[in-house]
Amino acid sequence: MRNIEAYHNREVYLPDGPYTLFIEPTNHCNLACVFCPQKDQTRKKGFMSLEVYEKLIEDAAKSGVKKINLFFLGESLMHKGLEQMLKLGKEHGLQIRLNTNASFLFEDKARMLFESGLDYLTISFEGISKEIYESVRVKGNYETTLKNIQSAIAIKKSMQSQTRISIEIIDMEETRDAFPEFKARMEALNPDEVAVKVWRNWTGYLNSLKDVNLEDHYSVCSYPWRSMAVLWDGTFVPCCVDYDGKYPLGNSEQGVMAAWNSQAMLDLRTYLVKRKENLKKNHGFKSCHGLCAVCDIPFQPEDHPRPKV
Repeated sequence: MRNIEAYHNREVYLPDGPYTLFIEPTNHCNLACVFCPQKDQTRKKGFMSLEVYEKLIEDAAKSGVKKINLFFLGESLMHKGLEQMLKLGKEHGLQIRLNTNASFLFEDKARMLFESGLDYLTISFEGISKEIYESVRVKGNYETTLKNIQSAIAIKKSMQSQTRISIEIIDMEETRDAFPEFKARMEALNPDEVAVKVWRNWTGYLNSLKDVNLEDHYSVCSYPWRSMAVLWDGTFVPCCVDYDGKYPLGNSEQGVMAAWNSQAMLDLRTYLVKRKENLKKNHGFKSCHGLCAVCDIPFQPEDHPRPKV
């Protein structure tokens, strides 16, 4: 609550820790999706150690974190220690969400997820057709993925698991017109939700505003007041835009609160608060923070779907 008040009061030092912490088990992925920056990352690939994870979870719980999104850039089901990660998170009373492309969501993995007490399982699946799916989710197998989804939902039902399953499709030109039919097919499988996910085209919306005053469309981005991310090596970064770790805030040894109120994070919040005035003066991005230069979230209409945090 105090962080919400701080956001509305435009305060940059936050007394409470982030509500949500993204933790990246790995930045390895088995797919090469056309919309994902996987291929653009230059940082080293690896898997988070359980030692780093355990320290993070203990620190997160003490810092007031309520929710863990156990994913970032890679496919979390590729981490061999995922079961221990989930158990540790639940032991500390944290709500946990996992996103997956379902390539590895075989029966044993599905049972493990449900037995762990996972709160939310989001499955990304552009399953309009085999052709569209495999052209968007490059290296993916339509039949295997669909079978895994069907099996996971059936297992959840048989186990009477409380895990909420959401099937998400990326809002793309290739999928938009066929979404109603896709939604009907997926709802027949009985997940808890079928939804459209807005994938950041980052400056796409900004480009449509090139002939108007940007400051008229700007609202202060709230993400640095409510969430933060941790890369597999323990490096904290501000948000999902920093997929390559270009703006480190600290590391797991220094702790959650040290990163949350680091000078780099304070500077970012200060920049966001003052950005409207800067836009008014410059009518563009001459003074734009490097992390925000490619992000259009603060310029989206209030009723525009936002990424889940």
